[in-house]
Amino acid sequence: MQSFPLPDIVDVQFIANLLQDALIKVIGDPNKKIMGVARLEAAQGSDLAFCSAKEAGGAIKTEESKAGVVVCHESVMAHLTLNSRDRVFLLAENPMREFNRCLKSFFKTEKGHGIHDSVQIGNHCEVHETAAIGSNSVIGNRVIIGRHTIIDSCVVVRDGVTIGSGVSIGPNSSIGIEGLAYATDEHGSYENFMHLGSVIIEDNVDIGASTCVVRGILQNTFIGKGSKIGNHVNIGHNVSIGADCFISAGAVLCGSVNIEDNCWIAPQASILNHITIGAGATVGLGAVVTKNAAPGVIVVGNPAKPLRR
Repeated sequence: MQSFPLPDIVDVQFIANLLQDALIKVIGDPNKKIMGVARLEAAQGSDLAFCSAKEAGGAIKTEESKAGVVVCHESVMAHLTLNSRDRVFLLAENPMREFNRCLKSFFKTEKGHGIHDSVQIGNHCEVHETAAIGSNSVIGNRVIIGRHTIIDSCVVVRDGVTIGSGVSIGPNSSIGIEGLAYATDEHGSYENFMHLGSVIIEDNVDIGASTCVVRGILQNTFIGKGSKIGNHVNIGHNVSIGADCFISAGAVLCGSVNIEDNCWIAPQASILNHITIGAGATVGLGAVVTKNAAPGVIVVGNPAKPLRR
């Protein structure tokens, strides 16, 4: 069982004040002390936990827990036994989000700030004074880096890349490198095809460790605002990723793939060149996508086929 102790003990009323705009109701003693946070399954009487499940399923999970304070959906309450009503319940429409807001309040972390002495920055760059760049990173020429963006250690950002505000790029990632694009001569030998485009990353994008984002060839590679990209992901040349997409670890997006808004790409998925994934679609674990996916569908398998809408 693992509980994470709080830097300072708080009571339920403190949480209620913190979450006042999102809480539907507080049931129980507002003076109850909270000393730690934990998973619902591991929590003890002085811990805060959350339950995402609704209705009877959420009630079962909550009753099996020893958590003293639970953030849960209001539908859980009708299914609880009387034995569970001696706890404190914070009712919210989105318990996971509100629990996370608590964590961010309890465990405030120092964000990186400034530019490490070992960083190399090219000519004609615009790096906002609030941006942070970690040790041994290399920034090319004509790069734009927005406010409060954090670039970790050993990151390479090549010429002409534009990075918005509130972006996070993990260590050992490469942004704006050239990809696997070649022409062939009369003898069948490969000649490197020039990449004249660059990379545009909009605001509030997260990019994990050891991820490669390839610059465009005759257009820009684009990542839309709010999208989250995991570790060891390959994003090919000319790829366009919409807003608020989630691309999990190990995914491979080949050249000119178009991912529309609010898509979910599961770990190790591979998407063939020029494929479009429609808005709100899901690509399953390890799927190999060789045909366009319609908006809102779930595609799985190799080759990937629609499972359901």
